[in-house]
Amino acid sequence: MNTRYVLCTAVLIFSLPLFSQNYYQQGFFIRGGASYTLSQPYSIPFNNWENRTLTDSTLDIQVKYFSPGSGAFAHLGVGYQINDIFRVGLDVAYQFNSTSTVKDVYTTRIDTVDFTFESPRTLTSNAFLFTPEVSFMLPIEYITRPYIRVGFPILFGVLQEKSSMVLPNGSNFYDFIEKQTNYVGRISMGLSGAIGVEWSLDDRFFIFTEIRALNANFAPRRSELVFYEVNGQGQLNQFAHFERETVYDRNIRITDSDEIIANEPSRARPFSLPFNHIGISVGLTVQLF
Repeated sequence: MNTRYVLCTAVLIFSLPLFSQNYYQQGFFIRGGASYTLSQPYSIPFNNWENRTLTDSTLDIQVKYFSPGSGAFAHLGVGYQINDIFRVGLDVAYQFNSTSTVKDVYTTRIDTVDFTFESPRTLTSNAFLFTPEVSFMLPIEYITRPYIRVGFPILFGVLQEKSSMVLPNGSNFYDFIEKQTNYVGRISMGLSGAIGVEWSLDDRFFIFTEIRALNANFAPRRSELVFYEVNGQGQLNQFAHFERETVYDRNIRITDSDEIIANEPSRARPFSLPFNHIGISVGLTVQLF
């Protein structure tokens, strides 16, 4: 998403309350809640088997999918009720260990015999989202108050990949390999929205429920191989620094003349995963004063 368009839209929306009239319920508030979200699965590029040489073998990989934006979230926000129509605030959300287990299926031929293997991978994402937002509330004095909220989240995310695989080692035997790679994401911006209803308990306390949606992206800044075992034996120390750690650079230019420096991280072009979701949230709003 173009950051310039996001910022311009945010400035426009947040300036609207300045031109509205004041009615009632002015003051600060806090709100907290929890939500569970679902997202469309996307293919993931976390697979290095294409670079492994199999003697007298052919390799056919079936790519599976992962949804990094789904799972349980906790929300805590603070804001100001400008009038009975507009609210502005800052919402802080944390995603709790969104985990998916997928299987990569591949076949290989050894001595004219076809073998099929399944390799499970567990991917876990965690994220903080800091979201400046504005709410448009229907100006009615009933026990329920519908509203629409628009936000501009700033995303900080990490992703953990654990995998195990059985691969032929070229000597009519098989290696059982377990490894873990951690990905640290870049700071990214997105767009969020919600439509919901508040139920008034009294003049200060409101219960809310809402349908919320998020459009953002996860892009790694760096990754590191932190665990690697072959047949139960640790092999991480066998890897050079450039094999364990990768830095993702948007401006990288890779040429045939580039040299690999063993004691420095390798460099690669970044990739991006959609961090989108839609879900239901419930919580409590407290008018402070």
